[in-house]
This record gives sequence, structure tokens and C-alpha cells, in this order.
Amino acid sequence: MREYLRVTPTSERLNSERLPQALESLHKLTSTDSTGLADKLNPLHSDTPIRFEFLALSEGADDPVEFYYGADDHLDTLKKRLRSIYPETFDIERTEVDVASRLVQPVEFDRETFVEHYESGELSYEFGPDEQYERGSDDNSQAGQGDAKSVADGGTVGDQSPDHFIEIGDTALELAPPDAIPEDEPLTTLAKPTVTSEGTILARPATESVSPLGVRWQGSATRKQDWMTSLSPFTADDEAELPAVDQPGGALASLVDHLMEATAPVAFQVVFQRRENWQSDADLRKEDVIDGRDTLAQEIIGSLFELDDQPESRDRNQLSDAVAKRVAAIEATNPKRSFTANIRAVGIPSGGDGRDDLDERMQSLVPVFDPLDGPYYQVEAERLRDSGFRAATKDRNARAALQRLLDREITTGRGKTRPEFVLSGRELAHFVLVPSSEQLTVEGARGTRAEQQSRNPLPRPHQDLMREFRDGMAIGYALDDTGEAEDVPTHIPPGLLPTHFGRFGTTGSGKSKALINDMLSLYDNTEGPTILIIPKNDDMAQNYMRAHARRFGMTDLEENVVHFPIPDVLPGFSFFDLEPSMESGRHREDAVQRKADHYEEILKLVMGTDRYERATVAPTLIKTLIKAMFDEEYGRENGLYRASTDYFAHRQLEHVVDQLWEAGPPNENIGDAPRSSDEEVTRTIRRQLQLDSNTFANVMGGVGNRLAYISQDTHLRQIFNNTENQFDFRDVLDEDTVILFDLGDLRDDAARIMTGVILTNLDAALKDRKQALSQHSDDYVVNLLVDEAASVVVSDIMNDLLEKGRGFRLSVGLSMQFPEQMEAEGGRKIYLNALNNIGSSLIGKINVDRELARAMAHEEMDPTDFANRIRSLPRGEWIASLPSPTFGETGPYPFSLEPLPIPPGHPESESPLTEREEEQFTETLSSMHEDISDEHGVPAATDASTTRTPTDGHEVLDIGSDDLDVAIATVVRSLQLREGCREENGWVAVEAVDDELRRLFDDVDAEPPSYDALADIR
Repeated sequence: MREYLRVTPTSERLNSERLPQALESLHKLTSTDSTGLADKLNPLHSDTPIRFEFLALSEGADDPVEFYYGADDHLDTLKKRLRSIYPETFDIERTEVDVASRLVQPVEFDRETFVEHYESGELSYEFGPDEQYERGSDDNSQAGQGDAKSVADGGTVGDQSPDHFIEIGDTALELAPPDAIPEDEPLTTLAKPTVTSEGTILARPATESVSPLGVRWQGSATRKQDWMTSLSPFTADDEAELPAVDQPGGALASLVDHLMEATAPVAFQVVFQRRENWQSDADLRKEDVIDGRDTLAQEIIGSLFELDDQPESRDRNQLSDAVAKRVAAIEATNPKRSFTANIRAVGIPSGGDGRDDLDERMQSLVPVFDPLDGPYYQVEAERLRDSGFRAATKDRNARAALQRLLDREITTGRGKTRPEFVLSGRELAHFVLVPSSEQLTVEGARGTRAEQQSRNPLPRPHQDLMREFRDGMAIGYALDDTGEAEDVPTHIPPGLLPTHFGRFGTTGSGKSKALINDMLSLYDNTEGPTILIIPKNDDMAQNYMRAHARRFGMTDLEENVVHFPIPDVLPGFSFFDLEPSMESGRHREDAVQRKADHYEEILKLVMGTDRYERATVAPTLIKTLIKAMFDEEYGRENGLYRASTDYFAHRQLEHVVDQLWEAGPPNENIGDAPRSSDEEVTRTIRRQLQLDSNTFANVMGGVGNRLAYISQDTHLRQIFNNTENQFDFRDVLDEDTVILFDLGDLRDDAARIMTGVILTNLDAALKDRKQALSQHSDDYVVNLLVDEAASVVVSDIMNDLLEKGRGFRLSVGLSMQFPEQMEAEGGRKIYLNALNNIGSSLIGKINVDRELARAMAHEEMDPTDFANRIRSLPRGEWIASLPSPTFGETGPYPFSLEPLPIPPGHPESESPLTEREEEQFTETLSSMHEDISDEHGVPAATDASTTRTPTDGHEVLDIGSDDLDVAIATVVRSLQLREGCREENGWVAVEAVDDELRRLFDDVDAEPPSYDALADIR
């Protein structure tokens, strides 16, 4: 196992100008083993050159071609050099690789064949003493795995050993069981021989037993000393003199295509190390070439005809073209900084068919470097099995080549063709630079798992800007363009939160866990309530509370978190109740109008605005009847009687609708219709009675259909019929409280209506608040977070909160799968308005529409580039677009974020609640729900004792029944006699009947029935 640097390319092209210098800078590096003072002073000592390795590795069909760099030392320095060579979009990461195990993969043996290979030493794995057991002498003895002792401990094992034991002579070897076979990883990760579920054995052959195929490339010189001339470099100093390869990586691009098609494991390797300075040899060679003494024949002939007065050197202009070219080829090299390199490719076939395919693939590699040939120094390929006549010799040569690859060995030779190349930095780049995916074919790019340039993180803003995002709601760790995350999370400051934020990501992108982190951070770093509406049926609320308990303690959870698991615990809103608004100083008329508007908004939320307003008269009539119910003079006479005109239950609104219907045509009677002191309300009701029967029936049917969305749902009916104000946001606006509305068990329509009730109550509370915001600290924020918010955002009430909420320091956080959901729900105008009102955007992997891309674009990234960036975003990564905390200044460009870790306490975190903590959490939650139901929930249904006449009251009322309606009739008769209208069965005031009945209950020390209970009976 060795450490390597893995490079993953993108589509960005390499800059060829800086390549030679960067590679030649490796020439100075030496091993740290040779830096002592004694070594430096020793004239016979030479520094040990570092051996570098470039490796392109494919494990076979459907596996990627991966690129690695290795070195004997200075791997960090090598990484810096590579970082200077490759574009910032290329990924460079440190990793460990066992090349032998990647090339020599496990083979499936039957048990008999496995034994043969083991006995002949052809397997790579060596069993330790604790994995070997002596067989028992008694054939009938049986010993399980747990009973056996290893040979090292003097133990034995019987014949009936487990399936993952195999007997070889008097020894049983313990194999790995079938469940050791990895499901999500390649078989190359298997180290130990392993039994499969079919009873066969997977084991890796020894490298000495495999039969490799391969190619080695050698330096071939026209003349013996032409290794001093140049191959075709990347860029020539004088393009007219020497041809140049325009783009780095081109030669390797062809090789990658072939490796990608290989069905067996193949490794392409370049091993290189610095070569001693041979500048003096190059100068002497140039003189010999110029003087015509370069070859042995030239030297002999030249010495015979040499004239004493011949000048030592000739002018360059007098040289022949052939001589001038060869001299130029020598000068194109860099003798002071050159490298000795071996270049080879080795593959390990699997089976007969695989061998033929690999042999064909290796043959296709032979010419891949032909385009790099220089005029005098060329690349010559040789198959590893070409030398030798006997098969055993060919096998031995091929295995030796494999071992050289594994050992990073450099071999050298003599003559015109040598196994080593002498290369300058320009030439070396042809063989060791990873091509960009733009240079590869489509198949090649896929085969290298090359990433698009847009896959790399967006650059992190300057630290001066980042310092402004250190407090508030933590959203993740900012990444730089190499993927390195900051140590400190990025935050949305409290001052920016009221500009609202949106989190957009597909299913599985981590939105729910991110919301939990948002909530925890808001509770910890801001003042004011934090409200979460959860419409879907999942465990988000419970998981938040688990994380809250772990971070802040069970006591804090119990004291500062209010959880409404609707419908088990219904929040005690009193919807049709004016008293809180009027107590805050709002005029009655304004409070009535707002209540009517809020009711209409809730119905629009469930029906949709277009459908709700399709019937033009019914919406107006509903608001008119609500106003009639709140009429100070006649309100208690409309519908069922109640104690005050400041509140009523939804069933009373239904009753007044029935009252109007009964008063309408064909036998209209204005006297039986609801009455009002408001002239406009009276006029609207009177006009309905003047309609013909069919039209009137259609109008009233439209009213009834709209009210039925609430009346027909048991849970909603309980909330809207509640007149005891048990829960109101006005009571928590100044508290650091977390409020969770868990709507997952409601129907979709009911969940929308419930969301509307929550939003309208919050809207009223914010607008009625008494305490000036200036009295709060700068960290005060009312936080409202809505999960799966697309259907809610399109409502007028939510748009109103988005547009005006910042005036109340309201922060709205919207989470949804993609922004275009808003357009699908509410139309383009609503969508654009909502998008415009979201100041901070956190975007995961989604399909980006034109408007969002345009909103996120800037001068360095157009909408198309941004859309591409989002489409290629790794799952779990986010892109943040934040405004500047300073008014009037431009915020940072969008940047990439690594998500916060799953919070401790969450079941999927690295530190979930322990079993004991989970029991304590369950007990605490149960206690919380009881307290919340008593203090903040809709009161339980009226007890029977308050709807029946107490026994002691029978004698007082002279009745023989417990039924309360009998008692009411008796009181009515008593009052009629008292007022002298009994004979004609005249009217008596309802108030007088209720007061008299309640007085009688008080006389016998019994709990009197509520006004609602009396209204139900009447």
C-alpha cells in the first residue's frame, strides 16, 4: 500500500506555458535520507534522486480509468507542483493505493483447485498462526469455530468444520465467510480468501503465478548519441525549427480510450527520476556533429583528410541542412534538467477469452505515442512477450515487467535502442499529464469519471466579506475552489434574516436535516420565537426535539419548546375573536374587516384564488355575514345566542347562513334575515332576498360549499368552534420559544387550512404588538420556517408577510424542491414577486429555470453557466447567494457551501440518543403534550356534568329529568309567567333564560353550563 495523489480532470484546458518549468522544478528534489552535513562534505557522495511515478489505472470493464502520482518522498511538494500545473477545477486528493491488489484481482476457485494452488504457493495470501488449526485425530469429533484453538495455541479442529474452513493435509485453514464479500465495493478490496454463497472460494493469485501481457516503450535513436536530441516537445522555442504538439495531454487521450475499453485490469506507468547534468556531453556532441565526427566512420574518414589549417568551427550559415537540424534538435533539450524515464503498460488477463481481448487491447496501445517521434529520437514500442523463444521465457519476462512496475524500477541499457528515455520537462509532459475531458472522446470522458469544470466549488469570497457572516443562522462551511472547507461556519446575520431566505433542493438533498440545523442555530443565536410549520408526514419535529434535547438539555426542551402534533393536540386558536386585537388598540371596524379578510384568505388557500372567486357573489356574502355576526347591536341575535358580540364559533356562522336561506325566496321574509346596524351589510343581505329562487339558491349553495371545507372536517371544526383563546402568537412574540406545528397527519386540504390559521394569527399578532421593536436587542427576530412551502407562498397572506414582514423583524424561511413550484401553484406574477422578496438563496441540485439563473448571475458567471453549475452540483453541497449586511453595498458573489453535520441527537447522526436518553425523551415528550394540551390546546369537549341538571336542582326546578333541555323549558315557562305572557306563549329574552338557569346552578353549588353548551341545546 502506497500513498498517491489522485487527479480527476474537468473540461478546463491546461495552460501549456507553465508546464515545462513546473515539471523541471522536480529536478531539484532529493531524498530526505541524504541531507546530512557529512553527506554534503563527502566528495564521493551523491544525493539520492527521488523516483516519481505517474499511473493510469483501470480495473476492467465498467470501471473508471484513474490517474495517480506517486513519489518516494516529498509528496506534499509534488502536490503543490501539480496544483500549479493543473487548473483549479481539477481535483487533487491524497489517497492510498495497493497497485498489486488492483491489478491481480481475486479469482474464483473450486475447493480442489484452491488446495492445489495453495500447496504450490500460487496464492498471495499467507495464513497466520491464528488462522490455521490442526485436525483432530478422531474422525467423529466435531468442533465448531468457537471451540477450536489455533495451531499457535495448540488447538485442533474436527472434520465437520464450518463452511469457511478448508482442510489441507492435517491443517484446517480459516477462510473469510460469505458476508465478508463487499456489496458496494469492488472485489479488489478482498484481502483474505473468501467463501462464496455457492461454496466456491475467491482468492488472489500470487504475482509470481499470473501471466501478464503488456507493452514497453523504448527510446530509439538514429545514431547512438541521438538520445541527446529532442522528441516532439509541447512548444518549440522556434516553431519553424521543430514541430510542436499544441495541447498537453493529447497523446495520453488516445491511450485513455484504449484503457477504458479493456475488460481486464491494466496499468500504464511512467517512472522517472532526475538525470545528472550532461551539458558538457551535449556541447561536445554538437562540435562532433558540426565537425563531421559524429559517427565512427566520420571520425576515421575525417582524420585521414583533416587539414591542419581547418578552423576549429564553422559558421552556422555554412552548415548543411542535415547538420543544422541535428544541432537544433540537441539544443532543444535541457541537459541541465532532464529525466531518465521508463514507460510501460501491463495487464492481467482473466480466463482464455479475457486473454485474447487483453492481447488485442495491448496491441492497440503500441502506436499511441508515434506522433511524438522526433526527427532523430523516436518512441519504439515492444510487446513484453516478443523476446524469448520458449513460453516459459516469455512468461518470465512478462512477470519481471510486472514486478518492475510494482517496484517502481527504472532499467537502463546501451546501444541505439534503450529501455529508458532521456526527457526534458517539455517532453516528459507528453507522458505524465492528465488530459482534460475536452480532449477525450465522450466514452473516454465517462471512462475517466472526468468532471465538468462546473463540478468544482465556486470560489469563496474574500475574508473581509466572510467576517460579516459569522453570527446568526449557521448555514454551512464555505468551500474554496479546491473543495477545502473553512473551519468556522458561515451564518446569515440577524440583521439579514428579515430579508427572508429560501432553501431549494430535490428530495434527498438534505433539506430536512438542514432545517433542523437552521432551527437549532436560530434558537441559540437569536432572540425571539422560532416557528416551524411541517406539512409532510415524517419525523422532522421529533428529530428536531431530539437534537434540541441533546444540545440544550431535556429541561430546556420541556420548558421552551411547544409541539402541536395535530390532530392529537389541536392549537387553541380562537379564530373569530376580536378581543385580542381590540385590547391592543385596534378599532373594532378594522378588526372585523381583517377577520373577514383572513377567513377569505384561508378559503382561497385551500380552494385556489381563481376557483374561490369564480362565484362572484358568494365571497362577498360570506364577508358580509361575518360582519353581521360581529354587529354590536344585533350580533347576538344573528345565528345562535352567545355571551358577547366580540367572538363567535364557526357553527354560529353556519347557523346564520341557514337563517338567511330560510328567510329567502320563494317565501322571502326580511324580518327573519340576519340584521345589522351597518347600512351596507343590511343592503347586501336585502339584495340577496330580492333574487329569484334559482339565483338565490346558487348563491347560497356557493356560500355553503365554501364553509364546508371547514365544517366537514372534524379537527378543523373543533378549532374554528373554539371561543376560548388558549393559544395566541401575541403571548409568545417576546419569548425565546420554539413552536412546532406538525401537520403531517392531516389531509392536504386540512393542512392548508391549518397553515392559513397559523399565518393569519401570526400576521394579526405582529401588527397588533404593543412593545416597540426599538426596545429589543439587535439579535431579535421572529423566525417563521415553512417546509414544502410552494403551495403556501402563493397565498396573499404569505406574500403580505414577505413584503411587510421585515418591518416587524419577521424572518421567513421557505423550503421547497424547486422555485418553479411557486409558479405552478400561483402563476408567474406570484412566483416572480416571491423570488424578488427572498434575500438569501440556498440552492442544492435542482433544475434551474431562467428566472432563478438570471437572479443568481453576475458579471463573472452568466445564467447559462450558473444553470450548468447547479445541474452538476454534488448531492449535499449547496450554493449560497447572500446580500451584504451593509445597506447600499453589493453582497458577495454566490459561493459553495459544505452542509453542517447532522446534529447530535438525530437518529442518523454520529451521536444519536442512547437507549436511556431515548426513554427519557419519550417520557418528556408525553409530559410536554399533556401540558401543552391543557395550557394551549383546544379545550376538551364539554363534560357531561355541565350539560345535565344536577340532582339537587331537580327539587328547585320541580323536574324529574337530568336533561338540560327540560330545565331550560322550565325556566322559560317560569319567566313567561313572571312577565305575563305565558298564555300566548310570548317571547322572553335569551339572556334572561341563561342568567336564571346559571343562577339556579350556583344555588346548588354546581358548575353552570357554558354559553356554547346552552347554544347547542337551544
